[in-house]
Amino acid sequence: MWWGIVGALAHLSCICTFPLWAEKTALGPCGSALLLLLAAVARAPFPRVAGPYRWVRHPIYASYMLAWLAGAAASGQFWLLIHAAYMYALYAEAARLEEVRLLRSPHGLEYVAYRQRTGAFFPLVMGLC
Repeated sequence: MWWGIVGALAHLSCICTFPLWAEKTALGPCGSALLLLLAAVARAPFPRVAGPYRWVRHPIYASYMLAWLAGAAASGQFWLLIHAAYMYALYAEAARLEEVRLLRSPHGLEYVAYRQRTGAFFPLVMGLC
């Protein structure tokens, strides 16, 4: 029993530590790798919206969120829902920052229209909004 708790705490600490480490490593003297990507996107035409991006703006973050929920459900350790909520907050903030940059890009008006027809993490159900 206590090994499970120790293992879960170690898992949680790694999950919280490694992304911060990766971010710190990715941030070099030139700034974030994401900023370089966004700069390249700003010079390109607005991307064709296909696949999962047709329904949600951040499908990768959405899949991570669902994975955290699935892990809590599969393990039966429902206290892990607290960690899933924390991760949801981190992904939501990351998505918000990305969207601010995209709205300020030359494709800002196109992105506004895209936001109106898609959900951030889950598909919009027309008529409920």
